[in-house]
Amino acid sequence: MFLTNRRFCSVDPSQPNYARIAVEGPAAKGGAGGTWPSYIGAFPPGPAPKEGDWFTRLRKRWPLSVESERKLWSPRTYDRLGAKSTKT
Repeated sequence: MFLTNRRFCSVDPSQPNYARIAVEGPAAKGGAGGTWPSYIGAFPPGPAPKEGDWFTRLRKRWPLSVESERKLWSPRTYDRLGAKSTKT
């Protein structure tokens, strides 16, 4: 039951298949079909191709770890007006 209801291959940003829709997920078959893709999303469902694609190249340039992302979005990072704070 769990495997058939998965929406993503991985929800862990450290994994290579992060944010890719699962083959058996609802978005994999929720597109218009016909001359349009039968899936919903920026790339086909399933794991990344071994040779990579635009998203795998982007992720190599995207070095945010979970900890650095936590710091980036920490409430102390921004002042009350939403401007980036110079305080750490």
